[in-house]
Amino acid sequence: MNLSASVGTHQLSKEEKHLLSLIYAYPQMLREAGQNLSPAVMANYAYDVAKAYNHFYHDHVIVDEAEPQTSVFRLKLSDLTSKVIRQSMLLLGITVPDRM
Repeated sequence: MNLSASVGTHQLSKEEKHLLSLIYAYPQMLREAGQNLSPAVMANYAYDVAKAYNHFYHDHVIVDEAEPQTSVFRLKLSDLTSKVIRQSMLLLGITVPDRM
Protein backbone atom coordinates (compact mmCIF):
# COMPACT_ATOMS: atom_id res chain seq x y z
CA MET A 1 0.00 0.00 0.00
CA ASN A 2 1.50 3.31 -1.08
CA LEU A 3 0.95 5.88 1.65
CA SER A 4 3.30 8.46 0.17
CA ALA A 5 0.96 9.03 -2.77
CA SER A 6 -1.87 9.72 -0.30
CA VAL A 7 -0.01 12.32 1.73
CA GLY A 8 -0.08 15.05 -0.93
CA THR A 9 -0.28 18.38 0.90
CA HIS A 10 -1.32 16.81 4.21
CA GLN A 11 1.04 17.75 7.04
CA LEU A 12 1.70 14.71 9.20
CA SER A 13 0.88 15.11 12.88
CA LYS A 14 3.13 13.89 15.67
CA GLU A 15 0.83 10.89 16.20
CA GLU A 16 0.82 10.00 12.50
CA LYS A 17 4.62 10.17 12.35
CA HIS A 18 4.94 7.96 15.42
CA LEU A 19 2.48 5.41 14.05
CA LEU A 20 4.26 5.34 10.69
CA SER A 21 7.64 4.84 12.35
CA LEU A 22 6.24 1.86 14.26
CA ILE A 23 4.66 0.36 11.14
CA TYR A 24 7.88 0.69 9.16
CA ALA A 25 9.76 -1.01 12.01
CA TYR A 26 7.76 -4.23 11.44
CA PRO A 27 10.46 -6.08 9.43
CA GLN A 28 13.10 -5.14 11.99
CA MET A 29 10.93 -6.33 14.89
CA LEU A 30 10.18 -9.58 13.10
CA ARG A 31 13.89 -10.14 12.49
CA GLU A 32 14.69 -9.38 16.14
CA ALA A 33 11.99 -11.78 17.39
CA GLY A 34 13.35 -14.53 15.15
CA GLN A 35 16.99 -13.99 16.01
CA ASN A 36 16.27 -13.96 19.75
CA LEU A 37 13.63 -16.70 19.56
CA SER A 38 11.40 -14.32 21.52
CA PRO A 39 7.70 -14.10 20.71
CA ALA A 40 7.49 -11.41 23.40
CA VAL A 41 9.14 -9.01 20.95
CA MET A 42 6.18 -9.35 18.57
CA ALA A 43 3.65 -9.24 21.41
CA ASN A 44 5.14 -6.00 22.73
CA TYR A 45 5.39 -4.58 19.22
CA ALA A 46 1.72 -5.33 18.45
CA TYR A 47 0.74 -3.72 21.76
CA ASP A 48 2.82 -0.61 20.95
CA VAL A 49 1.23 -0.28 17.50
CA ALA A 50 -2.26 -0.70 18.93
CA LYS A 51 -1.54 1.87 21.64
CA ALA A 52 -0.15 4.37 19.10
CA TYR A 53 -3.18 3.89 16.86
CA ASN A 54 -5.50 4.43 19.81
CA HIS A 55 -3.82 7.79 20.53
CA PHE A 56 -4.01 8.73 16.86
CA TYR A 57 -7.68 7.74 16.59
CA HIS A 58 -8.57 9.62 19.76
CA ASP A 59 -6.95 12.87 18.58
CA HIS A 60 -7.84 12.91 14.86
CA VAL A 61 -10.88 12.84 12.63
CA ILE A 62 -10.38 9.99 10.18
CA VAL A 63 -12.97 10.96 7.55
CA ASP A 64 -13.56 14.67 7.01
CA GLU A 65 -15.56 15.87 4.01
CA ALA A 66 -13.73 19.20 4.10
CA GLU A 67 -10.34 17.48 3.71
CA PRO A 68 -10.69 14.55 1.31
CA GLN A 69 -6.95 14.08 0.78
CA THR A 70 -6.35 13.84 4.53
CA SER A 71 -9.24 11.39 4.80
CA VAL A 72 -7.77 9.13 2.11
CA PHE A 73 -4.39 9.15 3.85
CA ARG A 74 -5.87 8.40 7.27
CA LEU A 75 -8.05 5.61 5.92
CA LYS A 76 -5.01 4.00 4.28
CA LEU A 77 -2.99 4.47 7.47
CA SER A 78 -5.79 2.81 9.45
CA ASP A 79 -5.93 -0.11 7.01
CA LEU A 80 -2.16 -0.60 7.09
CA THR A 81 -2.15 -0.47 10.89
CA SER A 82 -4.86 -3.14 10.96
CA LYS A 83 -2.84 -5.38 8.66
CA VAL A 84 0.33 -5.01 10.74
CA ILE A 85 -1.48 -5.78 14.00
CA ARG A 86 -3.33 -8.72 12.44
CA GLN A 87 -0.12 -10.21 10.99
CA SER A 88 1.77 -9.72 14.26
CA MET A 89 -0.98 -11.48 16.20
CA LEU A 90 -1.24 -14.32 13.67
CA LEU A 91 2.49 -14.95 14.08
CA LEU A 92 1.78 -15.42 17.78
CA GLY A 93 -1.05 -17.85 17.00
CA ILE A 94 -3.74 -15.36 18.03
CA THR A 95 -6.72 -14.73 15.78
CA VAL A 96 -8.26 -11.28 15.74
CA PRO A 97 -11.82 -10.28 14.88
CA ASP A 98 -12.58 -8.67 11.53
CA ARG A 99 -14.37 -5.79 13.25
CA MET A 100 -14.49 -4.28 16.67
